[in-house]
Amino acid sequence: MYYVPGEGTDTRVDRWLGIADDTVSVGARELCCAVAVDCSFAKAAAKLKKVGQIVVSGSRMREITEREGVRMLAARKAGLLTPDWDATDCTVKPSKKRW
Repeated sequence: MYYVPGEGTDTRVDRWLGIADDTVSVGARELCCAVAVDCSFAKAAAKLKKVGQIVVSGSRMREITEREGVRMLAARKAGLLTPDWDATDCTVKPSKKRW
């Protein structure tokens, strides 16, 4: 997003990146989800403050992680989440060395 005097605000790049309507950056949302894996949202918020110097309440942590979960499920349902590998990447090349 940027602002030009007399022109106003332009959020084209933010919309393209999918962050125009969010007040939390992509990186911060990723950290929220990472620290909220095995604990309460209040404990996750405390961890986030410690590891990322990002301060959010437990309820805000819940909002962020639940919204990201909904986004992930929608992307999966739309077929947008696919592995970046296939069966041809799983072959083992024979070696002449014997153990």
